[in-house]
Amino acid sequence: MTTLDVSNYTSLGSNVTLLNLWIAGSPSTVSIYSVLRVFRLCHRIRYLCIILQHDKRFENSNVNVPSDEPLTNENDLPILSHLTSFELNLDAIFDIWSISYILRCMPILKHFYFHLMPHKSLWPFTNQYLDGNVWKEMFEQYLPCLSKFEFYMVVLKRLPKLDLNFVVESFNYFVNKYSNWDMIIDRWKYDFRVEKECIIVRTLNCSKRISIAKLYVPFLFCETFETQSTRKTIDDHYSFYSDITNLKLYINERSNVTWSSPLFQHITYLLVEIPIIKSWWNCLFNIVNFRRTIDDNKNASQNLTYLSCFVHLWNVKKLEFRSSFHADRWKDVQLILQACPNVDSLIINTPLLVLSKLIDNSFLIPIFKQIKMIKSITEDIYFPSAFASKFVQRFPSLCHIELQVFSFDNCSFIIDIFLTELKQISYLKINYDDTYFDDPFSCEYIITKRRQAFPLDIINEQMVNVKNNGEVIEIWLS
Repeated sequence: MTTLDVSNYTSLGSNVTLLNLWIAGSPSTVSIYSVLRVFRLCHRIRYLCIILQHDKRFENSNVNVPSDEPLTNENDLPILSHLTSFELNLDAIFDIWSISYILRCMPILKHFYFHLMPHKSLWPFTNQYLDGNVWKEMFEQYLPCLSKFEFYMVVLKRLPKLDLNFVVESFNYFVNKYSNWDMIIDRWKYDFRVEKECIIVRTLNCSKRISIAKLYVPFLFCETFETQSTRKTIDDHYSFYSDITNLKLYINERSNVTWSSPLFQHITYLLVEIPIIKSWWNCLFNIVNFRRTIDDNKNASQNLTYLSCFVHLWNVKKLEFRSSFHADRWKDVQLILQACPNVDSLIINTPLLVLSKLIDNSFLIPIFKQIKMIKSITEDIYFPSAFASKFVQRFPSLCHIELQVFSFDNCSFIIDIFLTELKQISYLKINYDDTYFDDPFSCEYIITKRRQAFPLDIINEQMVNVKNNGEVIEIWLS
């Protein structure tokens, strides 16, 4: 595929039948008229994909962009008489009637794929996109040949809550119109401070059609989650999300679950956030109270059951407990790790990592032995050098390590242990705070250490590299 800057073109060659186009700039320069100007170049295009992006970085730039002149003659719109497939990725604030101007230029369009990306700004007209009747009216008026309509829309909007029943019913027309067509709508409260909700609306087969933009699910607050679809059951929610492999979940209060199968069954990277509910006074008061242990165990077990309603944990390979995940939640960490038997990458804060209740936990030692990647960087909290020996005992299969220590002296001691004890290590990254004075870690030093520790292993000396900028040292071994 050839990359072209078409901003100064007067036309495209007749041999150009497929075009992927990115138009980015400030809201004052990227508009429907920017698109229509490009359409006048696309005489022979059959397959077209466009990304429209509003980017504030362009707002004060010195780039000369022709000003948009409103089109006064709708009969003079450019016509793409050969275009049969169109994908539109929208990361810009457009109302849906602007989209209708684009569609008017495509009289024989057969396939339309639409991706509305989440925008930080709260749009005043998002409900237009979520009304199937509006789409139906446009298609009937301008796209008589359309046979495929797939979409993935992520909307952030202020409350009041959207009527999910209305949205689903408005799209029911397309269930009968197109083959193997269904849609689903998910909604949850996204930002409690400003009373904002996140809405995802997507079709069953959109992941097979939308080619350029990466589809993803924003941070999901489980407590307020709701879902509906054009199907009679929501137990096959996962079939709509077979393309989603990364998920971030926030569990606070547990809400009623109205489905019987995990909502997301193809997740390989899972981030979990569970805040501390109890006050510090409560924790201090109950510290010698056996009942607190019973309650914590029960609560952690209930959290795991609730989490399993959202994610099929068997497929998770990379697991992250956010830096705010408190050490008092260690039982949650234990049970979640036990429920993810295939996990091989772990991101965890340092207080949890060094906690005896976890690191010496007999239930977790078999899981620790299969971990290949650990990242444990917590602001102002350091990995203790005295912990290094136990660390390599618990995690003997590590290939990739990222840590934070206090000083370069600590760093040197820890690196020496890793180089001589971890046979499979291939990458080290250690942050340190104080200025270093004597750095012994040259490529020659590392190669010598590895040969002394593992004399039978073959070392590719060309792959060994070291970088130290005074704050971070990185070592590559393969």
